[in-house]
Amino acid sequence: MRFAKQNSSYNPVLYDIGAARLRELGAENAARTVQFYKNYDEIEEQPPAYKVISYLKLISSGFGLYPEYGLYLFAALIIALWLALRSGGTNALVDPAKAPKSWFVFAVDSFIPVFSVDESFKNVEFKGWRHWMLYGARVLGILFAFILLKALEKLFETQ
Repeated sequence: MRFAKQNSSYNPVLYDIGAARLRELGAENAARTVQFYKNYDEIEEQPPAYKVISYLKLISSGFGLYPEYGLYLFAALIIALWLALRSGGTNALVDPAKAPKSWFVFAVDSFIPVFSVDESFKNVEFKGWRHWMLYGARVLGILFAFILLKALEKLFETQ
């Protein structure tokens, strides 16, 4: 497939034919790999604004073909949020008396939308950059959950 791209103009049909043939032969993983490279090569053909979206799809779910990428990224972002929020301890809080009992559970609760472990977490407020990081994590969590759900939907459509 790479040879075809290097020696002529981009032709996505070649990828589709190759993936279809591999599926006929029962090589589903190889077909997914061909589809992945088709999507990856399409990035070069897109305008800059669409490239950003495509790279988000690549990082978060392997273009919907590898949703496990999203789960790894999801876990990494939760761990990063946990480490950042707990690094300041109660000194980073507006009201130290409202400190969460578990910083990790608080990070998970903050990052996953429509999920609330403890209602008192809504009252936790931070000072400085952690405040903005928390809001960013909440927005990113909503966006990320949407992309991951779409990736899972796409994966189940192809099987």
